[in-house]
Amino acid sequence: MGQVPRTETSLESRIQELEAQLAVLTYRIEARVEKSVEEKWQLRLSRLEQKQEALAQRVAQTEGAISVLGQRSATSTPRQSYQ
Repeated sequence: MGQVPRTETSLESRIQELEAQLAVLTYRIEARVEKSVEEKWQLRLSRLEQKQEALAQRVAQTEGAISVLGQRSATSTPRQSYQ
């Protein structure tokens, strides 16, 4: 039995269509995955920035307290030591 030329062309054409559809689907899936990963990293970055800001505020408060204590000790009267 020989091949029917019209059927062979039709199959080749259909295979090319399917390959093109597969390429489009692959691109869309990759884009969704990249977007999802990017969103997760953005969320992590945002959380880290919030933690950094909270730590910076705590450091500033601690530095302020140390400064106040340093000023108090510099202006206070000398204490006598008891023997």
